[in-house]
Amino acid sequence: MTNNIGTTAFIAPEVLFGSEDENTSTPAQSTKNKVRHATKVDVYSFSIIMWILLFNNNSPYGNLNDVQIMAKLFKNLNTRPVVEESKVGPEMSWFVALMKQCWASNPLERPSFELICKTLLIEIENLSEM
Repeated sequence: MTNNIGTTAFIAPEVLFGSEDENTSTPAQSTKNKVRHATKVDVYSFSIIMWILLFNNNSPYGNLNDVQIMAKLFKNLNTRPVVEESKVGPEMSWFVALMKQCWASNPLERPSFELICKTLLIEIENLSEM
């Protein structure tokens, strides 16, 4: 792949490198974890899309290619795109907070899409009233 093209930047670290909760004692628990895992990794991917929209930049990890992004994440699973708070107005602080929740290191701490949608609707309505 060429620089900045591909999906690596959008893949949750636990998908790239595995997660600790994959080993469960029963098939029912395993199925439940896989469904939860699938949803939470999508939330992570959504957070990267949020970053791209917020900063109008389609390169969340700068000029790094897919292999370099993986190496950076391998060294530190908490690596995320840089959030330049000075470029974000106070009216969008809620968006930054939501984005950071969506890319939380612990997938269980990431919000559901239902909560994300509710938050977006409420905050967009608040912005339209300004």
